Amino acid sequence: MNPTRAKARILEGVKDDFMKRHRKDRPRAATAWTALVAKGPSLEADTTFGEPIERSKWPKAFRDRPNLNRLELPNGFRAVYTVLFIQGEGHIARIDWIGDHKEYDRLFGYATS
Repeated sequence: MNPTRAKARILEGVKDDFMKRHRKDRPRAATAWTALVAKGPSLEADTTFGEPIERSKWPKAFRDRPNLNRLELPNGFRAVYTVLFIQGEGHIARIDWIGDHKEYDRLFGYATS
């Protein structure tokens, strides 16, 4: 089976929200952001580059998505993305959220680390 190619995009406001939440630790956040951008070509080449998240574990805010995947980033950060098919544009791998491990655990309802 051939991997699905896609355009990688970041949902509007995700970067600003991420940087605002991590303004006290800007160097670590900037490193995570740079790593996310660097993973863009790999994600565009193969939308299964990240790890799928089991539907039963999706937070309420993401339940309307057709799929949900996770990318591991440096310094304990993670990104959550959705692969969509948009008529006229094709497949889009859209980054919907970025945060640290503790925020991820809170978002998904796990015991915080």
